[in-house]
Amino acid sequence: MSPLYYIHNPVDPFVDTKFGFNMALNACSQYPDIHIDTYGTNISQILFQYWPHNSIPNVATFKPNDKGNVIYTYNSSYPDISVLQNEPVGIQTITDEAETYLFGFHLYYMIPEDAKKLVDYLYQGSITLTPHTLIEPDTLKVIQANSLFPVPLQIYLGDFGDTLSVTDIDPASVKINGILSPATIETIPSYPDFATDILLCTLPLRDFILYYGWVFGTSLRSYTISGNFTDNNPFQYEGHFTLIGHRPGDFNLDNKIDITDLVATVSYFYENGTAPEIIESIDMNFDNQLDITDLIAMINYFFSG
Repeated sequence: MSPLYYIHNPVDPFVDTKFGFNMALNACSQYPDIHIDTYGTNISQILFQYWPHNSIPNVATFKPNDKGNVIYTYNSSYPDISVLQNEPVGIQTITDEAETYLFGFHLYYMIPEDAKKLVDYLYQGSITLTPHTLIEPDTLKVIQANSLFPVPLQIYLGDFGDTLSVTDIDPASVKINGILSPATIETIPSYPDFATDILLCTLPLRDFILYYGWVFGTSLRSYTISGNFTDNNPFQYEGHFTLIGHRPGDFNLDNKIDITDLVATVSYFYENGTAPEIIESIDMNFDNQLDITDLIAMINYFFSG
């Protein structure tokens, strides 16, 4: 039923105000946070015309009984808070006969490293440390590249286990996405979702966003942090973040959609007018081609809501 909300309500499909599940947030510190993995999810592109690209449909929430212990809660996508925010999506129940777990989400569409941590804990009673990286903020807008007051971008790396530590990394070798050098690098003792010391890299937000070029719509993107240990052995780890790009329909790329965009689009299709600087700017249905369906979608946007 969830996708029907977007079909029958004139809501921008990239701003999810009703559902927007993007992670299961641990309610007990021993459990790992579990994020969705849009890249690894086999969901119809037709559905994504009516559903945010950085969210997953069909997540169940629960009302536990007096024996149920809430271990995960619903966390929703930027920019709006879901009506289901903080509702239970993971329940542990312990009785004299058994210990059971109930989850309102599927592990197959969550980031594999996160899912493995949960499985490890359920079977072993402890989490096997796996090196991983996080980024803050974890949701970025392309227009922030031109902000007069940019916030610093911070990338964290840690949890190497017993044999290695972030102190074994050569700071001068560290690169983001293979080419970007952090402005500062430091070691910090703790950060949420890490169990050991962490390498903290800070770099200009503008440089990081511009690396991804022209982006339209909202998508889950990957980044890498790589370098060498002091023994010259290389490392590379991948993380993910949500990138909110330009809105489809912004023909003239002025970060707003108005009648001038519609006029320019009509002129392009019917009057041999100037093509958009970036073709993707008027690919309204994300099918990687420009045709009359894109113009119809834009007209509907202006006159049907």
